[in-house]
Amino acid sequence: MKKILIYVEPHPIRNTHEEFFEAGKLLNEAALNLEKMEGYEFRFFSNDSIVDRLVTVNSELSYKALRMTVAEKVEYQSFFSQWGEKSIETWKNLVRGKGKVTAFYLKVLDRLHQVYNFDAVLLWSDNGAVRMFCEIKGLLALHAELGPTRSPFHKTLYLDPLGTNGGSSAANIDIDKINLCEVIPRETWVTLQGNIDDKPNSVGLIDSSLTLNEQSIEYIRGDRPYVFIPLQLDDDLNTQLYSKYNTVEDFLRELIPQLIDAGFDIVIKGHPGAIHRSHNLVAEAKALLLAKSYGDHVKIMPRNTNSFLTLHVISQSSAVVSINSSVAFESLMIGKRTILCGQGVFESQKLSDTDLSGQLKSEFWGDEKLDKLITFYCGHYFHPIDEVTSGRALKSVFDFLFINRNLVPGTQAYWQAWVEKISFGLAWAYGGKGNYSFNSALDTGNLVGNSRIFKADSKRFLISSDLIKIKGQLNNCPVIASCRLANDNFIGFIDYVKSVEENAVEFLEVSGWCLERGTYQPPVQIILCTLDKVVSHHRVILSRRDVAESLQLPITDKCGFIFRIKKNDIDQVSGGKLLILGGSNISQFAELKEGQIHRS
Repeated sequence: MKKILIYVEPHPIRNTHEEFFEAGKLLNEAALNLEKMEGYEFRFFSNDSIVDRLVTVNSELSYKALRMTVAEKVEYQSFFSQWGEKSIETWKNLVRGKGKVTAFYLKVLDRLHQVYNFDAVLLWSDNGAVRMFCEIKGLLALHAELGPTRSPFHKTLYLDPLGTNGGSSAANIDIDKINLCEVIPRETWVTLQGNIDDKPNSVGLIDSSLTLNEQSIEYIRGDRPYVFIPLQLDDDLNTQLYSKYNTVEDFLRELIPQLIDAGFDIVIKGHPGAIHRSHNLVAEAKALLLAKSYGDHVKIMPRNTNSFLTLHVISQSSAVVSINSSVAFESLMIGKRTILCGQGVFESQKLSDTDLSGQLKSEFWGDEKLDKLITFYCGHYFHPIDEVTSGRALKSVFDFLFINRNLVPGTQAYWQAWVEKISFGLAWAYGGKGNYSFNSALDTGNLVGNSRIFKADSKRFLISSDLIKIKGQLNNCPVIASCRLANDNFIGFIDYVKSVEENAVEFLEVSGWCLERGTYQPPVQIILCTLDKVVSHHRVILSRRDVAESLQLPITDKCGFIFRIKKNDIDQVSGGKLLILGGSNISQFAELKEGQIHRS
């Protein structure tokens, strides 16, 4: 059984602790489905803000969470500052694996590894601390990132053992040296999504570059050729780490005079996401003011211009020049010359330092190479998003990496083995649907982080020395998980245990709060038992700021619980008791009565 740590980036960036919540939600959804297949289990780690949100939106994650210790939280909070030059530099140091910020997260990872002996780390984007830790311990690191195909193109995600964008194993691929079993015309990927998403009475994705659009006329001049430039976000790693430019203004300051001198006008489109962060909006405004100073040679499209109009303007251009934008890859899909000024995850022409005019006027790659390039990326490397969230692509990539640890990522031998095993995009192109099966094992390991046992029916428990084992039936197969039993591992208070009647049914309502002693982390589950039966289990997600204020510690305020169970579900003679399960797989029984939490 391989253990996977989902590392939902905890570092505070862009004036928030929750920048990676959506990424964490997606990765955990994929991991939950991965667990339904044979051979993998997982837990996830992040800061309190993200953990609290994830366990609130998905109850299955409540017993999967790993949190920071109190001491770690104190140091972690010192990294939160106004998003700007200083905090961006700290973020870049973490991605590069430098400085005290990297040293801090290395210590956190070492503690997590002692608590949960994981074999691999799945993370979003890049993180130098994770990369270094995995290298030191001989573990796998698998980086996830959205593919450069955004709506209205089909949505994708890629998984890479080295990194993302310019740091990925695909960044320097030589497509001519890879043998593909089948090459599909690049238009296939465009027309398929057009059939799915486009309205029958409107111009489709495949037709948008070919169909006259009156709105585009103001950007298209007949007397001079033009180049299309889609701007990156200023604080994006593609700008900050995978290019030589410090700002998008620096990028335009270097590029625009070269293009004008080469005989080209320029159409620039701002990034639609710039409005969401003041740093990016200010930086882009400065860049566009610089661009406007070049007069009639430069035209600026509104950043919210729809995709179909944008594609038409791109189709009439001589080339798309970008630091490393998803628009550049989408332009390749419609056969447009693309030039990258930074390092990208996909192969493209690089900006010429000596003869830009000749580069722009020369013959571009032919259909044969473009079709092969797009087939490799869309067929084998960029996975359709639902193939990832289903767990299928995740399992295939992890299986491949564990089995082929002798292959060096990025080499020809590596890619040849990869394309022979992984082709979810091709299946999507053919309209195929994958299937997976789940074979349960008798002993599923630790109780904490165990999806199988919490999904099982007819659960009972058995106490053996200082262990408690819970057994249930999952898909007609018996499954068992265990945890350590302690006497005094939690602090807390049960505010009330009272009878409540609703629709002629009598319930028992229980409310209180609880924290693990020492770590001051909330339990992952409150399990209600009677006799030797497990009646129900509940999350600890109720906000209790009074507790946090009283303890005067940097703890999550979501340390409370409240739940109802049918009174008839509890044996009237022996009554019920609570089994409190902590994130370190240590549990404690507690009496089901008002007052301080005591051992039952």
